[in-house]
Amino acid sequence: MLRIVVNQEGADVRLGLHGRLAGDWVRVLERCWESLQDSVPHAVITAELVDITFVDPDGERLLARMHEVGVSLQATGCRNRHLVDQISTRTPRSTSFLPRTHTS
Repeated sequence: MLRIVVNQEGADVRLGLHGRLAGDWVRVLERCWESLQDSVPHAVITAELVDITFVDPDGERLLARMHEVGVSLQATGCRNRHLVDQISTRTPRSTSFLPRTHTS
């Protein structure tokens, strides 16, 4: 299970992620992120891995893609901080706006 807590203050949006980012839950986060981009086009989004217990390869790819287009990744706990450090190191952030592509 994945719980996503959305806190929005103006254009600043924080996604608090709790649980497992794996399987069908990856798509749930992706849809939430896409919905935020549609409803708040100039949002400054931060994804906080607050209480993530497991991330599968698809979840890691989604986090990397989010980071690549400007989502800030933050984490608590050694394992999650290590994951965020790995993603940040190997996935360059875009310096310009990249159009979002919808996936089915």
